[in-house]
Amino acid sequence: MVQIFHTSRNIKISLYAFCSAVLLLLISFYTETLFSNGIKSQAGYISSKALYFICVFIISFFIFHIIERRNDQFIKYWLRNFLLIFVPYLLWLAASWPGIFVWDEFWVYQSSTYFLLEYWQSYLTSYFFILAQYLFPSAGTIVFIQVFFMSAITSWVITKLEIHFAIKRLKYLIIVCLILWPAFIFSTLMTFRSTMIAMLELLLIGLLYFYSRESKLGTSRALVVILFLTVVLSTWRTEGIYHLAVVPIFLLISLGKKYTKKIVLFTIVALCGVLFINNIYYIFNKDNSTKMRYELTAYINPISNILSDRNANLNNINLDIINSVVDVELMKTMPDYYETPSFWNGAVKEGFTNQQLDQFKKEYVKLVLQNPDIFISARTRTLLGASGYSENGKYTSDYISFYLRNNEQNDAVESLLSNPFNKPMISDIRSIVVKYLDFSRSKLGHTSLMMVFWNFTPILLFLSLILIRINSIRDPLIWMSLICLARIPLLFLLQPGSYFMYYYPMYLAGFFVIIVYLLEKRKKYTSKNM
Repeated sequence: MVQIFHTSRNIKISLYAFCSAVLLLLISFYTETLFSNGIKSQAGYISSKALYFICVFIISFFIFHIIERRNDQFIKYWLRNFLLIFVPYLLWLAASWPGIFVWDEFWVYQSSTYFLLEYWQSYLTSYFFILAQYLFPSAGTIVFIQVFFMSAITSWVITKLEIHFAIKRLKYLIIVCLILWPAFIFSTLMTFRSTMIAMLELLLIGLLYFYSRESKLGTSRALVVILFLTVVLSTWRTEGIYHLAVVPIFLLISLGKKYTKKIVLFTIVALCGVLFINNIYYIFNKDNSTKMRYELTAYINPISNILSDRNANLNNINLDIINSVVDVELMKTMPDYYETPSFWNGAVKEGFTNQQLDQFKKEYVKLVLQNPDIFISARTRTLLGASGYSENGKYTSDYISFYLRNNEQNDAVESLLSNPFNKPMISDIRSIVVKYLDFSRSKLGHTSLMMVFWNFTPILLFLSLILIRINSIRDPLIWMSLICLARIPLLFLLQPGSYFMYYYPMYLAGFFVIIVYLLEKRKKYTSKNM
């Protein structure tokens, strides 16, 4: 870490970044008055201020570093590509202001106005919402930051591709896909955590690939950034924990014995970071009930489908233990491959204990092992439903438009729209944007457009093919594909419903992995025939 700041130039940049962080921290004491409804969590409030200062310092350092290197050829290319993506997305955001809000985010936003750390979408998402509003007191700032990250990360990858593979026309085709393809637009304008996770995963695999090819993977600067990304991706969603194993193994194989001590230190720090982030929530919030309730979303869907099946094997299953946590009879009446209706209709019982939950999980495992055919069949339908193969799949749409159109009662939505900075700029234009995105989920004749615009199975299959086709375990493409694919078996087991957003990290990162694979193939073919 010292290497990053030890030159006189970097000391100057650090001073600029520090002054910027101090200035924006002071301004945040004013901006908070424009979005806050009071402080209900002192721990959340104080820690958010400290985190805001750190984040502003790091991002400011990065921006000043870019400005300092503005005459560098790579920076010029990167800036040009950045603007080609950023400007269209900025227009998308302006037209849909304050962005696409679906459901859970309304309550996360409402909690953020009280500096409460909401577990439902991960307390990291609560911090993200609070910090964004410190910058400017609007929910639209959250989406603006996502637009910035999407533009910066994808343009960085495209610039690297441009230099490594001399792509010209293909570059513009990639950019057109990014700025017009509904799945990319909707996911970037949407404020679920899957959006930021997808961007950070793309950045991680980009760093692993290009730094490996450029022999920069073992530098302290690269390892610090990769460490940060590994920790965040391992904790922001439960299934991301595999990064904690895959990334260190890749580093060990790629860098060799010479870097063993560095990699051991990397792994220890990453593990400590994951443990710290996973447990710090309980320092701020002693109530474990929300976490326990949220955990059940991974079990409700399979249980309801197994229990409602007349051929289910229930021998040696203690239904009383399951019934102590969820209402078994109610779940039998509400089986669903694509969602968890019983969860939202009172199946989860109040006041169950940690011990009861642990016993419930053991019975759940027995139930699945005794009914693997029903479980696999149901889970397969859930997965395929998220990829456009069923009209019952859950393709989230903008709830703000629905709310304004139907005048429904919803305190969380009203809380968001009561802030004048969150009001849609031009409702008619916003409706056009939403209709364009909704069109991608409609039918054209007998053809479901969901299978065109939201189908992730071709990417999944292509990434699997890359794993099979590449023979060398030292090839970064194997590990890039593995990082994208490793979440799939975990989602197969744990996903509550058929939501595309769970697979969006694989969709975005996998899109670029496939491009890299094809470009490498073309490069090898060209060199052989020269």
